[in-house]
Amino acid sequence: HKLHVICNGFDPDDAPVARKLPQRAQKIILHAGALYHGRNPNSIIESLARLRKQGVPEASSVHIFLLGAVDAKAGLDPALYDQAAHEGWLELRPGVPRRESQQMMEEADGLLLLQPQSDVQVPGKLFEYICIGRPILALVPRLSAVEQILEKAGVPYVCIYADDDGEAVDRKLLEFLRLPATAMRYSAWFEDNFNARYQAEQLAAIITSIQ
Repeated sequence: HKLHVICNGFDPDDAPVARKLPQRAQKIILHAGALYHGRNPNSIIESLARLRKQGVPEASSVHIFLLGAVDAKAGLDPALYDQAAHEGWLELRPGVPRRESQQMMEEADGLLLLQPQSDVQVPGKLFEYICIGRPILALVPRLSAVEQILEKAGVPYVCIYADDDGEAVDRKLLEFLRLPATAMRYSAWFEDNFNARYQAEQLAAIITSIQ
């Protein structure tokens, strides 16, 4: 009875917002943040390679951008990534200052979230992604906390499960690539539950109750 939990969330005064998309030949799908301890997009990169080999137009016009440090234990497939980078549709770049990273998220056509190793953790970037409102591709376990939030957040998304077979991943990835890059405002439910003002009220109520 002495334990209280307040969820992560977003500050409406400092939340990222979608910018006008730059003119470019390819759609940009961006992951912002470090890759470590099993957090990797191997199944997605493998799927995109398959779809490109099949000549699927949507797959041939997309560029995956992984922005942030990569830990040796992340489990990336070196041969796969080297080949994708050589073909020009995958780029890994070290971390950049927050302001630059946020601008890149705001100008991406789609946003990639990687949480295949945990069904309870919710990365802080999920709240930033939802505030931006462009399509989100999430690699998560089934029945994850991430998917439960996305279901009610009001923004376009597709979840690929960590145990999906190759055919399912291909189908879901293609579904995601076909989503328009139009930014959508998050739902009233998302604002009510994850707005930092509401969370501050929760904390104030807890403090008041023990005085």
